[in-house]
Order: sequence, then C-alpha cells, then structure tokens
Amino acid sequence: MKELNNSFLAIQYHLYAHPLYACCSQSDDSLNVLIIGFGVHGQQFLDASLQSGQIRNKKLNVTVITDSENEKTAYLAQRPELPSFFDIDGTLSEDDDNYGRISFESCQLAGNDQNENADILQTIMCEQYDLRRPHYVFIALGDDMLNRAAGDACRTAVEVFEMSCSISYICEKSTSSDEQLSFLYPLFINADIKRIPSYLEVERMAFNTHLVWEKNLNVNYGAVRAGYRKDYNHSSCVSSVLSLKYKLYSIGIDLETTGFVEAARRFGGILSDKSNRGLKNELIWIEHRRWVAEKLCLGWQHISDLEECATGITKDEKRKRHVCIVRSRPDQKLATEFRSNDNYDKWDKASDTDLGQLDDLDRMSVELHRVYARKAKKAKKQNLLSGNSIAAIRSLIEGNKKALVAFQEWFTCLKDVWNGDMGKVRQYRSLKMAFINASEGLPVERKKAVREQIKAFETVYYPVLASMEYRDWKQDDVALVDNIPFILTYTENAYLAIPFSTGDNTAVFGNVAASTVVSPSRILYLYYIEKRQSLNELSESIPYVIEYMRKKNFKAVVEFILLYPDAVAPFVTEEYEKSIVQLGNGRIRQVKRIAIKGIEAVHENLTAYLNHRRTGKTLFAVEKNTTTLSYMLQGAGFYKLFPCYQFDSCSMKFHDISNCEMLGFIRKTPYITVTDMAAFRLSSSESSNHPEFYADYKDLWKKYREKSSAWKSLCDTLGAYSEKNDIIASFKRKAPRDKETDQQRYTYILPFACSESVTKVLRFLRSQEIVEQGSRVSSYTTDSCEVVIIDRCGYRNEYDRLFSNIYALMLPGFISVHLNTKSREANVAFDDLVVNGVQVSAGKAAEITGLMEYFRDRGYVINLFAADGKLSFTYATQRIKELLTTAGKMLEVYTYHKVKELGRFDDVVSSFEIDWEGTDVKSEFDCILTKGFRTLFVECKARLDIEQEFYYKIAELKDQFGINATAVLVADTQEKPFYTSTPVNAMQRRRGNMMDVVTIWRPDEINNIGHTLLKVINGTYASEEDK
Repeated sequence: MKELNNSFLAIQYHLYAHPLYACCSQSDDSLNVLIIGFGVHGQQFLDASLQSGQIRNKKLNVTVITDSENEKTAYLAQRPELPSFFDIDGTLSEDDDNYGRISFESCQLAGNDQNENADILQTIMCEQYDLRRPHYVFIALGDDMLNRAAGDACRTAVEVFEMSCSISYICEKSTSSDEQLSFLYPLFINADIKRIPSYLEVERMAFNTHLVWEKNLNVNYGAVRAGYRKDYNHSSCVSSVLSLKYKLYSIGIDLETTGFVEAARRFGGILSDKSNRGLKNELIWIEHRRWVAEKLCLGWQHISDLEECATGITKDEKRKRHVCIVRSRPDQKLATEFRSNDNYDKWDKASDTDLGQLDDLDRMSVELHRVYARKAKKAKKQNLLSGNSIAAIRSLIEGNKKALVAFQEWFTCLKDVWNGDMGKVRQYRSLKMAFINASEGLPVERKKAVREQIKAFETVYYPVLASMEYRDWKQDDVALVDNIPFILTYTENAYLAIPFSTGDNTAVFGNVAASTVVSPSRILYLYYIEKRQSLNELSESIPYVIEYMRKKNFKAVVEFILLYPDAVAPFVTEEYEKSIVQLGNGRIRQVKRIAIKGIEAVHENLTAYLNHRRTGKTLFAVEKNTTTLSYMLQGAGFYKLFPCYQFDSCSMKFHDISNCEMLGFIRKTPYITVTDMAAFRLSSSESSNHPEFYADYKDLWKKYREKSSAWKSLCDTLGAYSEKNDIIASFKRKAPRDKETDQQRYTYILPFACSESVTKVLRFLRSQEIVEQGSRVSSYTTDSCEVVIIDRCGYRNEYDRLFSNIYALMLPGFISVHLNTKSREANVAFDDLVVNGVQVSAGKAAEITGLMEYFRDRGYVINLFAADGKLSFTYATQRIKELLTTAGKMLEVYTYHKVKELGRFDDVVSSFEIDWEGTDVKSEFDCILTKGFRTLFVECKARLDIEQEFYYKIAELKDQFGINATAVLVADTQEKPFYTSTPVNAMQRRRGNMMDVVTIWRPDEINNIGHTLLKVINGTYASEEDK
C-alpha cells in the first residue's frame, strides 16, 4: 500500500473534501477546471481530475497553464494511451465518446514577482471567463508564497466577475491552518493522511469496495486485507470511493448533507425504479470511464492481442497492460441480447455484423471467450485429468485423509467442468483453495510440490474453465454500482444480539443464518433457561453452531447471556458456565449469568445489560425470531429500545429493519452446501458418488422412456442376481452373552495384494464386535501377508469362505462391507462384474435381449450371450452395473444431470451417504440440492406402485438432516396411459402431501425435472394434490 503521506493521495482526499463540482450547477453541461502550474503536483492534480471528473451529464474540460512545453511532453510520454481517450489540444473530434478535453496553454509567469504574477493570473482568469468559465482553479507554482499570492489574485478575479469558483493551492511547508476563507482552500500536500477527518470512513468504504469481489463476507480477513493493501488494489478502491461522492451528486444526492445511510437508502430507491434503468446504465458507463482514466494516468495500456490472455493473464502489472482498457457505452446489450437464461449460443455463433452492434468492452468479452474456447478445444485433446500433474498430486497427498477428501471434491469439480457442467465453474476456485488449505498439514517440500503441480496443471486447464465462464467484463462495473449502498454503509465491526434457539436443524441453523450473511465481529446469544432441561438442550446445540462457524470461516467472537429464574438457579453454576466456554473451542469468550425475579424482570435486566454492551458500537442490532424469549421481549416493548431486525433464513431476506439499515444493503448470497448440512448434526459423510454418463445420459433417457417396462424388469432381474451372488461372506452380530467363552485363532496366508481389502473388512468387523481384538493383517513375505483372526462367534467356515475369494480380495475398490440393520448381519460383498446364466422373464425375454444388445453396442456390456431365456455377459464398469441393477438409477442419473445442466442450484450431490450421529446407521440419499439456505431431499423411484415406506423414509431423513428442507419423491410409476393413475398411487400421493412430501410423477414434469425442482425449492410448485 502507498505511504499515507503520498502527495497524490493527499490531492485525491482534497478533491473529496472540496469536490470539482462544488461550484457547478446541475444545469451546467460541462465541468471546467483550470490548472496553473504543471510541475509534479500540477500533473498529479490533472490525473486526479481526469478520474473524479467523469460525471454523467457533464463534459470535462481541463485547461493547463504551463511555462514549459517539456512538461506537457514528459506528462504524455508517461501516459502513452491517454490521447486515445481524451481530446488533447483538438487531436480528437468533439463527441460524447471522448472522456474529456485537455487544453495546454503556454504562459510565462514572472518568477518571484507576486504583483506581476497577480496581473498575469487575473488576465488569464478574464480570458477563461470569456472562453470557458472555470468552476475550479488549482495552483501549483513550486513555492508556497507564490501559490498563496496566486490564489488571492484568482479569488479577487472571481469576486470581480461574480463567478462561483473554488480555488485550491499547494502548501508544502505546512500541514494545517486555522484560516478559513470561502472558496479558497489550501491543499496540504505533506499532511498525514490518517489525520484527515474523512480518512477512516474512506478506508472503510474502500475496503468494502474490495469486499464486493468476495462471494460472501465470511472470509479470511487477514488474507483479504493483505490483498487489499497491495498497491494496485488499494489505489483502485480508494480512487473508486473518492469518486463515489461525484456519482451521487450526478443523480441529486449530496453526501455531505444526507449522510451515508440516507444516501444509500435514496440511491437504492432510485435504482429500484425500473424507469431509471437508463440512469443506472449511465452510472455503469461512468464507472468504467473512471477506471480507465485511472489506469491511463498510471501509464497503463490495453492488451490488443487477446491471444496473450489465453492462460488467464488479463492484467499485467509489470508491463502495465489490461484487457479492459477500452471504451464502453451506457447500455448492457451483451447481457440483455446475447444471453437467454443460461443459453450463451450467441456468444459462440454471432457474426461479425452482430458483434459490431456491441461496444468495445462487450465485444472484447465475446472475443476473449472465443480465444478461450479455441484453446479449450485443443486442451481437451490431451488426457489432462489422467495426466502427470494429477497423478503427482495424488501421490504427494497419499496418506493425508483431510487433503485426500478435499482433493476428491476439487477433482470431481474438475471432471464436471471438463464435461461441460457450467454450474461447477463458480465452485472451482473455492474448492481449489479448500484443497490447498487442506494440504497445509503436509511436509514443507510436499506442500510446495502440490502447489507447483496445481500451477502446472492450470496452465493447460485454464482455457477449459474460462471458456465456460462466459465472463461479461462490464458486469464488474455493474457490481460496483449495484453495491454502492453496501459500500457506503457496511461495517465489519457489527454486533448482533440473537435469542438462541434449540430444536431441529432448521431451528438451530437460525442461530447462525443472519450472521452468515452479515459476518459480525461479535454475536451475543440470549438464552432463557426456563427449566433444567433447557440447560441440556443448550449444551447439545452449541457444538453444532460452533462447528458450522468453523467450517464457514466465521470471524465472530461469541458471548452467551443466560437469563434464569430462581427455580433453576442451583443448576446455572460457575461449573456450567465453564462447560459452555469449553464447548466453544476458543470461540466463546464470555458467559454472562443474569438471575431474574419473575418473567417481567427479563426485559428490565436484559435492557440494562445490553445498553452497557452497545456503548460505542458502530452497529448493535437485536434479532427478532420465533423463540419464546423473543416473543416475551416483543410483548414487553424491548425491541423499541434497540436497533432490530427479522431475518427469514428461507428467503435470505432481512425484514422489519429498524435503525440498522446497513443489514438491508448487503447483497451477498452465501449458501449452505450438502456437507455443511451433514456437519450440522456432527454426522460424518462420504463424498458424493457423482453419476457418470454425462455424454450419454440424454440418449439413455430416450431409450429408457421407449423401453421403460423392459428396462425396469431387467434391473429387477439383474439386481436380484447381484444381491444373491455378490455376497462372499456373512457374519451375524451376537450379543456378548451369546458368544463362545473360548477364543479361536485362525491364520491365513494371502497374496499381499489382498491386504488392503482384508484390512477394510477387519476394521468393520471389529467395529461391530464380530471379530476380537488382536485380529490383524501383517506382512509375511515379500509378496504375501498374514491374516490372524481371533473369533468367539464360531465363524470358521465363513472366514474360510471369505479368504478363499483371493482374486476378489485383490481388488479393494470392488470389496464393500455393510450392516443389514434388520437381520443384524455384516455382509462382505464383491462387486462382481461377471454375470453367468441369469434367467429373465419369459414374457419379456425378446424385449430385454434387444435392450441388452443396445447396451452391448454402446460398450456397456461385453461378451453378451443370450440363449434359452438366460443372459451371460460382463459389465464394462461398476457404474454401468449400478445403472443396470437398480431400477431407479436411470431416473437418478437423469435428475442429477438435468439439475446440473440448469445451473440454478448452489450444490447438487447424488448417492450421498451420511452416518447418523452416535449410531451405526447410515442413510443414502439419491439427490440432495441446495439453493441459498434451502435444501431439497430427492428420492427417485421407478416402480409401478408407490409404497408408503418411501414417504416415511424421506420425510424422516428430511427432518433429521434438513435445513429449511423439502422432501421430494420423483416417482416414475406410469407406463401407459401417461395421465391416469391407479387409486392406490393417488392415495399414496395424498398421504405424501399430508407428510409435506412433494410427489413428482407426471411425465412432462419428470422430463423437465430441473425446472420442476427449481419451482419446488422456490416455493412456486403446485401439485395436483394442492389444487
């Protein structure tokens, strides 16, 4: 960051305090500035004027009085592209496309003769009055006395001509003055910027400007602030904020008289009026002009050859070049005419004639995208995802579970993007950073190597990612204009007081919902302990909240305020207070216990304490919610005494805002992920098994719809065969009293390649107390391992059966162990891809055989042999086997890909498995979707009949794990005709409706399942049962 006594920064702050437009009426169509003296400070003032002077409905005219042609030459030489945007001494034609006019006039001043200089300057003022009456005069003659004398002379001329004109002059040898003269302002060039009254507010707003580019406010503030302090970012943010006053002035808002909150409110009101859409486009256009002027004055140039940007280098700080240094217009033609919802075909197919309708900035966006698309096409000819970089990364993180999990999430995103999933593009960078952060636990050399491999990989992969972003660069300017209320008002030092809620996931999530949006510095949880059970409920809920805060990178410190009547006072002890602090893992810094004498005292005691806590706070607001405590406080008039708000976590909207308007100006849209939701119950989860078949799913779905009955029959047949033949050993759990008294020891020698599978099996059997401690796998010879089993259940035959499947055990990825909770059996299964002689339904043999031939032709099955109503073949992969053995899998695959294709959900996972906290129970979800703070639990069933168990299962899982959740059953129950249904299915749908489970069963709704589910999560779907 620049030093805070930087002279250019001093000039910028001066123009914030004494703006160029101060003496310019709204009716004036030009803003005229006169600069007298063109040394270092004169040149800096011209730079600052060219940036701040970009005002809608005002043409900027700057006249520079200099006594040396060399000063002009040197100035322009350091700003080579300035003449392309500004009319300098008539070099460009006069039109609205120019950023302003700069006129250089030569005049020799009389050295140290103040009187003669006064005459000369008054003559200049007279000439300027006749030509272009100045609204602002700046004087920098290289000497404080000359500057002041010149200022007085100009002020005299202003009075004579009865002009309205501000005059500023440089003071180098002093940093302050008590003298105050109207329209004559000393500019203390060497003043300590930190002592300027507006410094803290400007820095606050500049940092808010930097935060605009963050997806949410729960960020690593140390890292974000470090990025903000870099010269490029700090200069741009400060420049943007210091010109903010000028933008507001241009639409009739005076920041000096309105204050930040009122200015934000009025600005938001103006922009929300659809009739002001043109005005908004003008502000966006002006913001781009200001930014371009800023870069031009720093000597930057545009990148003319977009091929240079193919690796993502759109900004070259070393060579001072940027891709966006081009003109724009006050329209958003690219956003409105070159895109339909999420269809960007016109970006790829528009002719040169169509592109000619765009301004330079919009056209550059399209042309740069096409560069990326061409490079991506070449990159996809390489096998990047199986290349050396990815293999090296896998090797480097081997053994680090945290890094492996994060890598798998990032790699899954890589594959999705590679396969054309636009919805994953926006998650790529955050998942990459999560992986990099997770690799921090690696040794230094390996950690460094991981970063190097990621960098090497991205060099080639970047065009693939960028080609799917369809980045409209003008939207950066749109974001800055849209976020002006946020920039004006947001403070990171907010305090929120929130009545704490216990209960289900949605209720507990309410404790952090508003804070996820606001990112306060401190949260004060208010909790009323009505009975002893309330203490247990609080202790049980706190870990969920604290874990969520850790996962979401909250910066907030937490304080609990416990209010309790005499009846429970013996239980609200110092020891309990300490236990609450311990549950916070360092985040809970304070617990305040307030004993109350009756319910009516809650209001009085809490008011007194919170009045003390809010003293000196920039923002202190109390939340209204649905807790008993909040209702009590509302009834007592408590909320009339404090700034307050309500937050609807489902719609992510602040309501009923009173004296904390800043909250309503936050435009961030954070969201919860599926793993966030699982962690909220401290339950472990396994990464989603993302369905494959991205390239094939549309053809597969077409075949499924054509041969639905045969497909389902085939799946039922192959599923039953797999269930019967894949289990290679089964061990029933026994109670300790049913086990044998004496231990039996069995020893097996197996190929070493079996060790991983056997270790997996023994770990599971040990967790189920089927095998005894002391059972182990260890090396035996160079190519073998020894397995020792300590058994008290009498399962020698089952172990013999298990370890005789040597070839199966050599494939750990094909071995799974699961507990059948009904039979209490631990089953070891080998995912065998070979099918021998499975009998198919006689009535559908021909149709099923034809379907299998279709799969053979696609390469899904190998060595197909059909005879006498029996099939023999080999599945090509495990995923294909899963598709052909589960009737609802095709429906799940189709649902997943259609939802991802739509790109309107924040997180989408399938086949997601969660462990129930503190139990052996695992639940698998077909699909879970999130959007904002809402979730959908989707179960896919392809059955002729809907069973009530489907509803009970998904409703229970939704209640157990969901946050603002809706359960959805996608049921393909129809063969023909489409729009008739059996009475049983209709009855079950009504049952589901009573359980708040939405049933999607009509073929047209299933075919458009992405849009259908979007309606469900948005609350706009109406089922037949609702009508």
